[in-house]
Amino acid sequence: MRLSGFFLFVLLAGACIPAICDKKTPQPRFASMQDIPLLANGLLQLGQRMRDFVQKTKGQINDIFKKLSNFDHSFSQLSTLTSKIEEEEEELKKRMGVLTTHTEEIMYLSEESSAKMQRILQERDQLQSKVERLEEKLSRQSLGLMTDMQVAEINSLRSVIHSQEESISALLEAMKEQSDQLFSQRMKIKILEDKLTNYTSVQNTLEKKNVLNSEDPTPIPHLPPGASSGTRMDNTPRRLLSNKRNRKKS
Repeated sequence: MRLSGFFLFVLLAGACIPAICDKKTPQPRFASMQDIPLLANGLLQLGQRMRDFVQKTKGQINDIFKKLSNFDHSFSQLSTLTSKIEEEEEELKKRMGVLTTHTEEIMYLSEESSAKMQRILQERDQLQSKVERLEEKLSRQSLGLMTDMQVAEINSLRSVIHSQEESISALLEAMKEQSDQLFSQRMKIKILEDKLTNYTSVQNTLEKKNVLNSEDPTPIPHLPPGASSGTRMDNTPRRLLSNKRNRKKS
């Protein structure tokens, strides 16, 4: 009986030993001495990556501030130049208005002079026809003597014709001067229109350049691999420790 009881005890102990060995041993709360160098190495690598990331981010931020400073300076210069162009454009518009008014006045005077010229030419033709008729009468009465009335009439007609010719010459000279002035006014208006067109094109170019500079994309700093978020950075040492333990079990 004692031997049978002993064998029974041995059998029960042999059956319980594998079950006891298969139970999961509780993990220690703190890292062991063997895991401390691995944790220190992981923290060192993480610190180096974070330092590189901070330096890279500082460089990118400095570049962004430099670009913003240059953009502000360029924008100030463009604003000053644009305001100057707008002032010159307004002045050119005023000068064009004055020249246009003068041109219209000169054209009106030229039309008036042309109408006067036409009237004077008609009167000269009428006087010329009268002179011709008087000359015919004189040729018919060449054998006889002319009366004082006829002589006075001829002299008065000659003086009227002479004054009409002088008036025509003066009007022709005035019309020539008005034509020259009109041509000069038109050339000035053409030059001002060209300047106004150039100022408008320059202003449009500056506005397009300003819009393109305002749409320039700003570079965004990226996190280095393995440090994209706080959770990934905090889990790096634990992940290294877990990998080492798995290698030991295998």
